Amino acid sequence: MAPEMGNVVGNWLTCDLYTDTHRLLGPGYFYHDQAQRLVEYVAHELRREFPQAAVYFVDEVQLGDFDAARQPDRTKLWEFEYALLPPSLYDTYATVPATHATALHEQHLEA
Repeated sequence: MAPEMGNVVGNWLTCDLYTDTHRLLGPGYFYHDQAQRLVEYVAHELRREFPQAAVYFVDEVQLGDFDAARQPDRTKLWEFEYALLPPSLYDTYATVPATHATALHEQHLEA
């Protein structure tokens, strides 16, 4: 059971896929087009199966569980490269830092 922070409570499932992130990244620390399409495809498939869950892609440096959303430290909320967030987390992620961009879709927030 995770500690409470805003609406982020409950059970968590972590699925780790380890890869050399540097091979996926292009200039400006953005994924290459093919890598971005793969990340988006996997994220959307996971969201389709688990629509109530947030899906995060994080850097390999974090090695393992993405704890930022479960910790009381809001400065770590945005320590991911890509995410699909359910409506229950819209308030938690309302303040978007300059390092990220978001797009509001019908049933999720893409960051």
